[in-house]
Order: sequence, then C-alpha cells, then structure tokens
Amino acid sequence: MKRFPWSLVALLAATSSTALGQSSRPSAEGDSTVVPAIQRRAQAAYDSTGGRWGGFVFTKENLTGLAGAYGTDLKASYLRTAPARLVLEQWTPEGKYGAEYYLTDGETYLIYATLERYQETGGEPWHNFKGFGGWEQRIYLVGGEIRYVETQGTGAPAPSAEQVRTLVRRMLDALRERRRS
Repeated sequence: MKRFPWSLVALLAATSSTALGQSSRPSAEGDSTVVPAIQRRAQAAYDSTGGRWGGFVFTKENLTGLAGAYGTDLKASYLRTAPARLVLEQWTPEGKYGAEYYLTDGETYLIYATLERYQETGGEPWHNFKGFGGWEQRIYLVGGEIRYVETQGTGAPAPSAEQVRTLVRRMLDALRERRRS
C-alpha cells in the first residue's frame, strides 16, 4: 500500500531547515483539532486512488490567477467517477508553484500548496527539503469553510473559502472540457 507522504514532507522540511540553520517554526491559525481526521481522510483518498491519474489539462491559461503565472499543468485522480485529488503546477516570476486539492463530492477538504523560489532569490527564512527558499501551506476545510491553516515560510496567500470554491470549480470545468474534446 502506497503511503501518503505528509509525514515525510514535514520531516524533510523540518530537518532541512534545521540543517541549514534556518527557523522551521510554522505559523498556524484556527482550530487544529480538525487536522487528524482530515489527514486520515486524505490518506484514505490517496491510498484508494493509488496514484492513478484519470484526467489531464496542460494549458497556457493561468487557472489559479497567481500574479504572473503562465500556464497550468493539472492532473486529477478519481474515486469511481468523481475527482478525489487535483494536483497542479505552475511557473511564476517567483518560482514553481504546486498544490494538491483533496475533494469529496466536489467539496474541498484539504489543500497542500508550496512555492519553491528560484535559487537565485536567496535570503529566505525557510527552506524545503531541496534547500530552496519559499513557503508551504496546509489549509484544512470543514463544510466548505476554512478551519485551520498552517504555513511555513513567507509570502503564502491567504485565500478565502469562496476563492477556494471558485478555483476548484475552474479546475473541474477545465477537466470536464478536456474530457469532452
């Protein structure tokens, strides 16, 4: 059974930041009691889809609306006929943005997002496991509302629940359009 890499990502981020002499203390806001149940739910979805991709979009369109982003590489894995996990990457003037969205019946319950800044940027307070500066963020949602946000690094956006719904709708529409063509 393939395991969800959350604990590995957290461990690598913490150890690489410590090894580089940087602070790895995350900022957090909201109700952290929702985290364990949502992580178990995401783990189950990850295990159930087995890394199988059922939908792809590769477009010049900036689906996220990130300033200066050019293009979107979007992949979807499905449970039965419904998208359970959306993974996207974009290149921005700051670096590479990546995000995973976990859904049930079209409703997002977890977002893991990261921005890996170009190595020439330098001076970052947080570094990922590759040693590049940037940020990472986990957003936990319950009933379509943001309940807890944990961020490491600086510059991560603070989306509203409505912005999350709009973005997910945009991604799902792009996947549906691609399937029709």
